[in-house]
Amino acid sequence: MTAFIIKNAKLFWAVIALSLGLALYVLPNMGVDNAVEIWFPKGDSSVVKYHEFQDVFGNDEQVIIGVQTKEPLTSVESLETIRLLVETAERQEGVEHVIAITNTPFIDPESSDITIQTLEELGFTEASSKKWQQDQGLKQLLGEKENTAILIVQMAVIEDFDIKRDGLLLNLRTELDGVTSELHYGGIGIIYAALNKASTVDSVVFIVGSYLLISILLWRLFGNFRAMVLTLTAVGIGATWLMGIFAGLGHNINMVNMVLPTLVLVIGVSGCVHMLMHIAQSKQVDPIKRAIEGISAVLWPCFFNTITTCLGFLALGFADLPVIQELGWFGGLGLLLAFVAALILSAIGGTRTNWLPEIREEAWIERFVGKLADWGQSHQKEIITAGLFLTLFSALGITKLEVDTYSIGFMKESSSVRQDSDWIEEYYGSYTPVEFVIETPREDLLTTLQEMQAWEEKLNAQDGIGYIRSLYSPISQLHQSLASKDGALLPVDSRALEQLIFLLQIAPDSVWDQLVSEEDENLKLRMTVGIPMLSAKGFETKLAEMEEMVSFSKAEFTVAGYIPLYIQMMKLIVSSQLSSFGFAFLIIFATIGILFRSLRMALLSIPANLLPVLMTLGLMGWLGIRLDVATVTISAIVLGLVVDDTMQFLYRLREELKLEKDQRKAIHNAVRLVGRPMFITTVVLGAGFSVLGFATVTSVAYFGLLLAFALTSALFCDLLILPALVSILVDPDVVE
Repeated sequence: MTAFIIKNAKLFWAVIALSLGLALYVLPNMGVDNAVEIWFPKGDSSVVKYHEFQDVFGNDEQVIIGVQTKEPLTSVESLETIRLLVETAERQEGVEHVIAITNTPFIDPESSDITIQTLEELGFTEASSKKWQQDQGLKQLLGEKENTAILIVQMAVIEDFDIKRDGLLLNLRTELDGVTSELHYGGIGIIYAALNKASTVDSVVFIVGSYLLISILLWRLFGNFRAMVLTLTAVGIGATWLMGIFAGLGHNINMVNMVLPTLVLVIGVSGCVHMLMHIAQSKQVDPIKRAIEGISAVLWPCFFNTITTCLGFLALGFADLPVIQELGWFGGLGLLLAFVAALILSAIGGTRTNWLPEIREEAWIERFVGKLADWGQSHQKEIITAGLFLTLFSALGITKLEVDTYSIGFMKESSSVRQDSDWIEEYYGSYTPVEFVIETPREDLLTTLQEMQAWEEKLNAQDGIGYIRSLYSPISQLHQSLASKDGALLPVDSRALEQLIFLLQIAPDSVWDQLVSEEDENLKLRMTVGIPMLSAKGFETKLAEMEEMVSFSKAEFTVAGYIPLYIQMMKLIVSSQLSSFGFAFLIIFATIGILFRSLRMALLSIPANLLPVLMTLGLMGWLGIRLDVATVTISAIVLGLVVDDTMQFLYRLREELKLEKDQRKAIHNAVRLVGRPMFITTVVLGAGFSVLGFATVTSVAYFGLLLAFALTSALFCDLLILPALVSILVDPDVVE
């Protein structure tokens, strides 16, 4: 293979140039999408119910805007500002309607007849201010201070809303900020837009940052600028190929797969480093023979390293979360492409002496890794005891590991998204909407409203409950204004109720269509309750508490909208972690057994590779880092990565044991040959992943830092625990 590549170098350069041109041509077609649907399998029952709700009541996505005016809201100036904000928002594409104190219908308490009108229709005067302050519905739109209020912007159902969301919200925000700067934005859509922006910006930062850092490290460790350029060119080609295929197949980036280019750039370095180092170590004088001999010596372990790492990614392809599956399939493909690029460029560049790393005998790296391996052999019991202690300590940390997803928690506390959310919750209250649908026969509507009344009273008595929008409130207000002399909140018979419904339906800007869907003689009632911004587990607990308070005798009650999807996502995370890691564990160690044709070697590799995984998960538990949609991939990817150096070491050790029956010398010789590239790849990969620590999305930052920790742990396990186990368990006389 190497000789064929060298002989047809011009052909390979032409193919590379053509393929890169095609990849760069399709890359601009790639967009950004962090929509909720990408996390669920097609046909998932939760998604089906979510879309059924949208089909009935429209888009459930709301933008909550906290407003702080200069004067109290009773002033004409402040009310005019609110009116202008509403008018501006409702002109924007993608906005269905806006709920605010100026355009929400209320009943004039001083009118001799039933007059349902908005404050804007009544006029902004001192007299009108006294009237609207008595309305319970309008009070729900006021903040804690006399000059704070909220606008609820209901987004519309439009085609490709998830793709257009960022642009729609940006336009909305730009126009509203032109009215007044004292605005604070909250809502799930706002979080998604921020994550999309972070995905785009961070992807560029990661690629550039990783390239720069890896360049410096390779230049220093190789001692040759050209060798560094050759390596980075190889992995750059592989990453470009991958993203070209990714974009060409119509995929978009999101907060999970945004790390794909960085993963390929960083992990792909390993194969090129090993091949170039072995070419440089070859004693052949002829440059072509030297390249062939050097690559041949390491081709199979490098290929199997790539395969095992790919398998770690491909294991994610069996996860329950589609976005994790996508990361797995394309991550594995990207590493194969990077290996192909590394093989081609190493073969061609390896024929030029000035493109090879400098080999400095007895350099500090060789001395360092050699002393670690020698110490591992000399202190077998201490090393194994320490390994067992770390295993137990990590296992205890794993018991503390929390499986949860907190979308706004992905943003750093200093981000405007979190600060705006905190402001709204502090000065207004809980604003995250949870939707309920109560389906009832029309003839039983009065009973259902009475039961809704009891439920709302219980909810209002609870901490953490914000606004409540339902049919009960306008019906109750109408009844009290029209007929109630004894303080009753609802009519006593269905005929009186039908009269109130008629009045509500004919009122200007009626909320009937927003809150009720009619189908024959059945009604679907929408009830929206503002609750705190919580994690998936927090939402599940809160919903359970709310459901315990309600009991409908004849109506059917369901939780709808976005929140159930969010909760379901957490459950899929657990199953994805278990399935991906279990598959990766079995297939990777089976592959090792096939490579060495030895069950003993496969078993021998398990402790040194399983311990870094346990240590990483244990560290997450001790530090309180959640296992969420970004970090769920950590165990399978870590396992696929850390096994690489183990295979290089065991492969070389097996060859050395055939030549040298003195086990200590064989281990020393193996470390002398592969220790330096093992150290270099660990440092380079660890440093490359550490760049992710600067990510705007906190879970992605944790992901990068945890991978760096796992790789460092794996190097010490390979140089300490593995030699200790080999000394105890491997008989040089029976090496396969």
